[in-house]
Amino acid sequence: MSRSNAARDGLALLGGLAFGVVAVFGVGWVREQNRAEAIVFTPDDRVVSIGATADLGPGVPTPLDAIDRFLLAEIDDNAEDSLALLAPTDRQTIRTINSWERTRRNRIGRLVSFSPIELEIADSGRTAIATTTLELVPSLDPINGLTPPSASAEWHLVDDEGWRVDLGASVITPDYLVALTAADAEAAARAWMAGDAACAPLDAAGDRATFRSSVPALTEALCSSSSSSSASPNSDIVVGPPIELSSVKAAEGLTASFGSSIPDWAVVVPLYAPLAADLVLAPVGDQWIVIDVLER
Repeated sequence: MSRSNAARDGLALLGGLAFGVVAVFGVGWVREQNRAEAIVFTPDDRVVSIGATADLGPGVPTPLDAIDRFLLAEIDDNAEDSLALLAPTDRQTIRTINSWERTRRNRIGRLVSFSPIELEIADSGRTAIATTTLELVPSLDPINGLTPPSASAEWHLVDDEGWRVDLGASVITPDYLVALTAADAEAAARAWMAGDAACAPLDAAGDRATFRSSVPALTEALCSSSSSSSASPNSDIVVGPPIELSSVKAAEGLTASFGSSIPDWAVVVPLYAPLAADLVLAPVGDQWIVIDVLER
């Protein structure tokens, strides 16, 4: 084999190895102006960003501008714009769009609107506190726990080459029980037992995201008693007034499913007939829903 042919074959081999690395791993890193992002090489040669590390955007002239733009970006579901307005201390732990997506859903929820902002300047004009009320999309899931319909927020703002939102120092206080009462919870528990809702979690089409079923056998027994009830099932159902979740030892495992804040919003309605059990309810939006059945 001639030297020219050997060199050509060697280059071809190296090229094949390089292509093989891209084909096997399919991920590379691009750095441009101190911005790093993971990229995926797709068959049609397009580049798709995943886990992009967004730039620390410029601050804004006033603290009112900072919180106003931040909240409007959240309403528009514009994660990049709201991330760019976070303080450098927040960006030490929130480095990518993906991590910000998770953090904002957990800390804030899905924002619908906010009340007029009240602003207080502090620390000789270097920091500020903005207070406002948030209207949120109520939801319940095992990842973020319960998102209430509204919350009060105390936003801390810092002047660091322009004004930014210091999310780590900000305090968001959820308002779980906007228009619900203990009597509503008792009525919801009775309605759940009177209908076929006790059987729904056992169905493949049932909503398992909001029903934990700690004791499946007990849930099945409740389903059977509900299905075999008389034409006036309400007369066979006996429930007591709601009690705090913390008073029920069997409910300790629920924190693993719905977060450590569950004692702040869940209640327990004791069921005495047709079976003895404790129904755990959560206030989702404008209604109480049963999320678990516990043995007493």
